[in-house]
Amino acid sequence: MTQNTKIFIALVSGFVVGFSLSKAMRHSTKQEAKKQETPAPIKQTESDSKTNEQVVEVNEENSLITSTYDKFPLQLGSEGEKVKRLQIFLMRNLGWVKQPDGKFDLTTQNRTLKFFKVKTINQELYEQFMLEKMVHDQRPKKTK
Repeated sequence: MTQNTKIFIALVSGFVVGFSLSKAMRHSTKQEAKKQETPAPIKQTESDSKTNEQVVEVNEENSLITSTYDKFPLQLGSEGEKVKRLQIFLMRNLGWVKQPDGKFDLTTQNRTLKFFKVKTINQELYEQFMLEKMVHDQRPKKTK
């Protein structure tokens, strides 16, 4: 075996060992992070009479299940799936400046004001624009 071949084999072996160690370290770090993220068992209810009600429960695996129930009107401080659908609608029609997160914040309020000319979304307006439907079903059907 020539000297160049020996050097090449040593280099390749070093890369393989280094890559394997790097991958193993990343995997163990992710597992440790997951263990630290596991919350203690909680059961609580928080209510806000204006916007929504949030219920937090714990299932058998001690992981949190969070359900948010939107109530109309959707306004500053509202959270949940209806707000996220509104944000997706605004992103589709105006271009969005951030990832839809389901939180009705100042950015959402400004975009709502720009498109709908109102600061809050009531149930009638929500249904008129078919926001409860999937994006591809929101357009009115064309008649032949």
